[in-house]
Amino acid sequence: MRARAERLLADVRALQLHKASWSDVQAFRARWKDWRAVEDNSPCTPADCRVLVSTERPIQTLLWKLGDRHPYLNFLGHAYSFFQRGATAYATLTVRDGTITQSRFTLFLIAFNSPSPDSPSGYGLVGTAKQDAEGFGPMDFISSRASHPEYWAGKPGGCTGCIKLVSSYTPLVDRETMLKLTDFNFSCITRWTACTTESDILPGAWKIYDQDIQGREERMKAFEECRLPYETLGREYKSTAIADVVSRQAVRPAGSANLAADIRVVRNLKGQMDWPLNETQAISVFDRGQAIEGRSSIDMAFGKRYILLGSFTEDKPGSKVLALDDCGVIPYTDQNLAAIQRGIDESTARDRKLRELGFTPDDQHPPTDK
Repeated sequence: MRARAERLLADVRALQLHKASWSDVQAFRARWKDWRAVEDNSPCTPADCRVLVSTERPIQTLLWKLGDRHPYLNFLGHAYSFFQRGATAYATLTVRDGTITQSRFTLFLIAFNSPSPDSPSGYGLVGTAKQDAEGFGPMDFISSRASHPEYWAGKPGGCTGCIKLVSSYTPLVDRETMLKLTDFNFSCITRWTACTTESDILPGAWKIYDQDIQGREERMKAFEECRLPYETLGREYKSTAIADVVSRQAVRPAGSANLAADIRVVRNLKGQMDWPLNETQAISVFDRGQAIEGRSSIDMAFGKRYILLGSFTEDKPGSKVLALDDCGVIPYTDQNLAAIQRGIDESTARDRKLRELGFTPDDQHPPTDK
């Protein structure tokens, strides 16, 4: 089991370190055909394919299946996992247009130390490392990525009855950092004393996470108060425009969850927004508080010009919805615009490097003046 898990990670790393061709993906599928799970889409083609490989001890699989059919025999699976360290390793590859856009490796362990009333038989210990060619969303651990934009390590939610550490990185991360972020401790499968913490299962990623804790509270406070450098916002947010507020609705309509305004977009800075320039358009904004604003950013006022971070969509024919990101309203000044533009230039350079590696960021489009 440990040897298979180590080989699987080595194969995933090899695909990440070198620009993998479709033939490389096919070779990976063939090499792991005995452990490959049913793939999400059939047939698997260069245009669209998802490969899932899952490996665990065969007897472990047999005992749990036996317990599914005969619940009174579930104790056999628990007993085996207790003495043999129940473990599963799995990897996924997502392929679009002949390129691996995301790859993921996960090691799942059962830890029987420190049982709790909620999980009397122990808990799951999960380590995941993933490479995502499409980058990160603006909210993805931005307080950490302000200092290292190509990777993060953290403890996202959504893990019931388990504890989990996740590392994530783009293809632009350097090799040394990638190896740290994927530094799985496979001795957890074979050692006598159980691995019980995130630092046990992913020690390299845990060190990065632990280092980021230093100053994290201040960075999070800066993010919540929208005091992050505008260069960071310009780099990370997908769509950016300059707009004038032509009018503002002073009172929210009875029974409405939205507030409305008329704005005129005068320039698109980044992203492809389906929005006519230099025309006054009515918009409604799903309200998070008391005004048309991001979670913590300033409100928009009549007669003012702003740099907006968000996306524009059509709610119904003739009705536009402006979905502002957190910190999505920035007062327009030459200084603020210059800082935002520096961040946009960074993201443009990042996209150029990704394209040179064969990746095409699907949501980073050049601005348009149409």
